Amino acid sequence: MDMPKLRIMGYNYALVHVAVHVVLAAALYFAVQPDLALDAGKAAAVALGTAALDFDHVPLWMDVGIGGYLKLRTIEEYGKPRKYKLHNLMVLFVALGGSLLVAVSEYFLIGLFSAAVVLHIAWDLAEDVVVFKMGYRHWI
Repeated sequence: MDMPKLRIMGYNYALVHVAVHVVLAAALYFAVQPDLALDAGKAAAVALGTAALDFDHVPLWMDVGIGGYLKLRTIEEYGKPRKYKLHNLMVLFVALGGSLLVAVSEYFLIGLFSAAVVLHIAWDLAEDVVVFKMGYRHWI
């Protein structure tokens, strides 16, 4: 079954991409904090785990600026693979292992951080393979 051609492009797609990350992070937070109360430790673990993976984008941000990065990745290189140091299958598998620590109360926050990394990287991988159809070779 082929996916329909994507009609959202450029900066609008960047907003969709970020929105999916935010929705996944919120779902993870509410999965471990179902009473909707604010737990700063859990919220920080989820936020940091969600954001930490994108630190490998910083060198490109430094080269072209954040505006230049947005233009480059959402217009000029839209749908083209780019290899990043933290966006790979090894990080995914290590984070999956780390996420098992949610079962150990002393390491719960580390496990939660790792689970947030897993959700971030899983979305990015799925996006590359399913949405952009660029394969997974740049993830190895």
